[in-house]
Amino acid sequence: MQFQPIHKLLHQQRSQGVVETHLGPNGLIRHREEGCLKLRLPHGGQEAILINTSGGLAGGDQISTRISVAEGANFSITSQAAERVYQTLGPPAIVENQFNVAAGANFCWLPQETIMFNGASLTRKMDVHLATGASFLAVESVVLGRTAMDENLTQIEFCDQWNIWQNEKLIHAERMKLSGSPAQSMATLDGAKAFATVLLVSEQGEQKLSILQKVLRGQQSVSCWNGKLIARLVAEDGFQLRNTLKLVLSACLDGRALPRNWEM
Repeated sequence: MQFQPIHKLLHQQRSQGVVETHLGPNGLIRHREEGCLKLRLPHGGQEAILINTSGGLAGGDQISTRISVAEGANFSITSQAAERVYQTLGPPAIVENQFNVAAGANFCWLPQETIMFNGASLTRKMDVHLATGASFLAVESVVLGRTAMDENLTQIEFCDQWNIWQNEKLIHAERMKLSGSPAQSMATLDGAKAFATVLLVSEQGEQKLSILQKVLRGQQSVSCWNGKLIARLVAEDGFQLRNTLKLVLSACLDGRALPRNWEM
């Protein structure tokens, strides 16, 4: 008698979550949430926290965040904690983020790091539509395994896609894919276990370039053109990357504080 693998016999429970939020200068205008994804505004401030109540992402999970920011609003959204992506039995976890930022508004997308476990599979997409004069700051950081556990990843699937339009014109597009064991050559991660991208679209971008060059001291990559600033960061582990990101993001925030969760 041949036995079927247990994961083919059991129905796999999947997590799904959606947050749709319209933010104005004085807070929430409209809000809807369903499933495992929640959004909270502590004390009614200008800083919101995204919460995945499922405790992480596994294969087949799907979460979607759709944020609209009205003219004159100034909002930051962070995550409650680092997002963990666990081993999949087949399909990838899917994360979709859609942001619309009106003229004169400022929106900061500042989630904490994503931690990839061995065997994890994640497909993530971010689409951003900016009106003329809107400002946008985003960070996405990834940690490959748990350094404290001396974990080395031998198999992951990670696809990341960013599309950013301003006044209906595509101003930034990038694609990244990691498959199998993460490459460790000097042309890729060179042994680093953590990496991040920081993107700033702002009329103040050129002014931030010299500041970030001093902060990074030539050890990381940062460039700016046509009102768009991009920093690419790598680090030995998540702790080192987080410390560098605090400096970079603080320099981009024009004196505003990082979300409280980043200081924990």
